[in-house]
Amino acid sequence: MHGFGKNLENLGQLQSKFGKLIGQVTKTAAPRAPEPHQSASASSREVGAFGTNPGNLRMHIFVPAQLAAAPPLVVALHGCSQSAAEYAAGTGWSKLAEHLGFIVLYPEQQTANNANGCFSWFLPGDVRRDDGEAYSIHQMVQHIVAAYGVDRTRIYVTV
Repeated sequence: MHGFGKNLENLGQLQSKFGKLIGQVTKTAAPRAPEPHQSASASSREVGAFGTNPGNLRMHIFVPAQLAAAPPLVVALHGCSQSAAEYAAGTGWSKLAEHLGFIVLYPEQQTANNANGCFSWFLPGDVRRDDGEAYSIHQMVQHIVAAYGVDRTRIYVTV
């Protein structure tokens, strides 16, 4: 149990640091002009063609104005009953990416797949290798790696 307590303490410290960094970004981030395919209020854009998409997911991506060389990629998975846009707005990932120069992928569940908007990690067809939602997300990641030269050793997933 001692190890668990230490891990919990470390997690609390990281959460505090992340909160402070988001606060700094919010105070110092200058507004940027939208890309031609984005509306002024959009924090991400939808990508329609990224693979066979066997999981029937939607792909949203945020690419900062100043992208780092061989940038990292964060795959940000929304919760049940959330959209990618709601998750992006609530978490601050796009603001942090704008500040630090990394890309954020926001896969989005469709209600046609799950009425509650949840990712279906509990269905065998959605977690089987080269199939379902997991493979759709894999295809999204591969599309971004090829298009933006993402550092394959710095791909992270968060929920």
